[in-house]
Amino acid sequence: MNELQVIREHLATQRRHLSEVIQACSAALQGSAAEGTETQALLRACASYFELALGRLAGNSEAAALARRASASAQPLSSWQALLAAVHAESGQWFDAIDALASRDGPLLQWRQIAHVDADTILGERQRFERVQALRTAHG
Repeated sequence: MNELQVIREHLATQRRHLSEVIQACSAALQGSAAEGTETQALLRACASYFELALGRLAGNSEAAALARRASASAQPLSSWQALLAAVHAESGQWFDAIDALASRDGPLLQWRQIAHVDADTILGERQRFERVQALRTAHG
């Protein structure tokens, strides 16, 4: 597998993971026990995932800043709703740029610049995703 294939594969995986984390966060916020300890742990894990993903993808963005605050301390429901809206918007813009690059089969250098993918980012993304999945399973 060449480097471009690795980048594309990881980006497709990250897109799926981001969608699953958004769903986990949304479901946790809609549950009747949204203030419970398990739910708060799941929400913090989601925020940590968003912080890593969006900090890497969008730099010092609104969503990354909201995710940093949410992963550090408990936030009211309105803050989580703002975070999810920002995650949707920013990740959508970023993935639109990736799709545009894919449609014109851009050079490897462009892929590297846009994707920000290396072994450390792949490992970090997978570890945070696995944490969300473990807490989601425990949460029910």
